[in-house]
Amino acid sequence: MRENEVQLTRKAFSSPQGLILVTGPTGSGKTTTLHAGLAEINDPELNIITLEDPVEATVRGVNHVQVNEQSFTFADALRAVLRQDPDIVFVGEMRDAEVAGIAVRAALTGHLVLSTLHTNGAAESLIRLDDLGVPRYLASSCLSIVIAQRLLRRICPACAEEARPTAAQATHLGLTEQDIAQACYREGRGCDECAQTGYSGRLAVYEILEIDENTKRMIHRGASVEDIMTYAGTRGMKRLLENGLEVAARGDTTLSEVVRVFQKIEGPSGKPEPVHC
Repeated sequence: MRENEVQLTRKAFSSPQGLILVTGPTGSGKTTTLHAGLAEINDPELNIITLEDPVEATVRGVNHVQVNEQSFTFADALRAVLRQDPDIVFVGEMRDAEVAGIAVRAALTGHLVLSTLHTNGAAESLIRLDDLGVPRYLASSCLSIVIAQRLLRRICPACAEEARPTAAQATHLGLTEQDIAQACYREGRGCDECAQTGYSGRLAVYEILEIDENTKRMIHRGASVEDIMTYAGTRGMKRLLENGLEVAARGDTTLSEVVRVFQKIEGPSGKPEPVHC
């Protein structure tokens, strides 16, 4: 994360109540991000309970609950743990209207609730909450922050070398000659260290929507996702693709990887969103 994104995230995780959502496709690191946040605020004075299916990692001082969709669902578990006076509840995934409703009510009544959604971007989570039957006025009251993320393969440091974007990449991504001149694009040529792939490890890129007072009012009155994202942009929020291009420009991943990960992102209307800088 960029420094301002780190500060926004820490501020949300240190709040005594509210709803923190992390969104993205399966395997994009959502649970890892939430566990990192929990590890930072973990304190013996706090009653922290996680509801997961499955429990992917155990943290000392945190109560982990294994959910079973056949006999002990997220809704069952959430109702049960809210009777245990928790300070923080991590719900592995908002899968249905019942879970979303209970989680939102918990966030409104003095609990910090963390959860995940499967949406393409941060603001699209508002549409998903609508689909789950959460009224906009409740969403505006409880949301603290929405984090969308993706994972990009990192260039192998052992075989990285400078590379100029192809004409097709520059056109597809909207790169100007000035963009190219100011960047340090690289590719891995492949070596024994990376099994000839040119990549070693992964890194995350984020899109962080801070729910400030003005954003709350926009959500409450039913503003469109496009208007909310436009306003967030004026506040310094960078879109996923912008952060991906920034990572490529400093030589940590390739433009080919950016295109691979982001070419399928759809806009709020469900139509493919144009890929541009």
